[in-house]
Amino acid sequence: MAIDKNLKICGSVCFFAAVSLFLCAVNTFAQSFKEDMEKAEFLSKSGKHEDAINLYKKIVINIKNPEVKREINEKIAKNYIFTTFHKDEDEKIKIFEMILKKYPDTDIAYKYCMEVPNHFYKMGKYKKALHYYQEIIKKYLNDDNSQIALFKISEIRLKQGGYKDAFTVGRQLADKYPESFRGLFSQIHVAEKYYKTNQFQKALEICFEILEYVEKDLKRAKFKRNAYTLMVEIYLEMGKFDHALEIVRKKEQETKFSENDLRFFYSKIANYFSVIDKNYPRALEIYEDIYEKFPQNVAIVSNLAHLYELIGEYDKAIKFYNEYLGLEPEDKSIPPYTHISLMNCYMKIGDFAKAQGQCNIILELSPENKEAQKCLEQIESETQNKQ
Repeated sequence: MAIDKNLKICGSVCFFAAVSLFLCAVNTFAQSFKEDMEKAEFLSKSGKHEDAINLYKKIVINIKNPEVKREINEKIAKNYIFTTFHKDEDEKIKIFEMILKKYPDTDIAYKYCMEVPNHFYKMGKYKKALHYYQEIIKKYLNDDNSQIALFKISEIRLKQGGYKDAFTVGRQLADKYPESFRGLFSQIHVAEKYYKTNQFQKALEICFEILEYVEKDLKRAKFKRNAYTLMVEIYLEMGKFDHALEIVRKKEQETKFSENDLRFFYSKIANYFSVIDKNYPRALEIYEDIYEKFPQNVAIVSNLAHLYELIGEYDKAIKFYNEYLGLEPEDKSIPPYTHISLMNCYMKIGDFAKAQGQCNIILELSPENKEAQKCLEQIESETQNKQ
């Protein structure tokens, strides 16, 4: 009995000794961990980031707690970022790549995840860029980075000539993220690419698809404008000026074309009818429409004056030439075309006094001008004949 009692006492002593040793070891580890972490933090704050990284790596080896491990990995990744501040672009990208591979679950990896594929995209290394964009889509589902990655993939497909693939990705983007405009931007880019490569029919087909897609969505009204604007440009390029005019007139209020676009479209259409088709009444009809919208535009006023002169309506031509000079009082072109045109119009209606006034202005600006000299001779001859 005494032996059993002694054995029990001995066992208890050993157990408590073991627990004491364990607690001592734990305390020692905790103290060592605390000291190492403080030292690493000091190194980091002192700008010795590589030394801090090495110490953090030694610390993390013995850590079992996943949250603590993640926190230390975050510090390692953060210090790696600090080391990039004075490195060139290629060295930075290598560090970013390493962070994405070794510390993918850190906030730093998330923050800089687009740097790597964007670099390769910019450098034209599309295969590598695609790899990283696809990894981002897998890792960050339903996230803004995932949206951007999809958009970039569409742009890469476009650059590689895969227009159909680019459009498909753009449509996926629009369907998956209905609140985002990136999908529709992507589709517009595909249509523009077809247009720039003279694949007009394909460009038009995409424009029609976009219009159908956004028809009932007021938030996407600007994409209707983009699509219609591109369609007008395509029809103009194809020589289908009536089609272009129909779109501009029907959709002007609905799509709210920009002022520059409206002026450009109407002027190009009117110019076709006046210069190429020689259909002056049709051209005048269009220019009168534009004039009502943009009465201060010197090019429109000048074109109206010229057209009225061409069809022999000299009173109207004079009105618009004078209006033009009111907008451009310092018109000192050599030869002074506007004053020459006014001189000719006044001669056509027999107003020799005003014609002579224009001759004097022309000769003041261009003393050797033959037209003005000849006009003065004609006025003198007409005046003598009347006497």
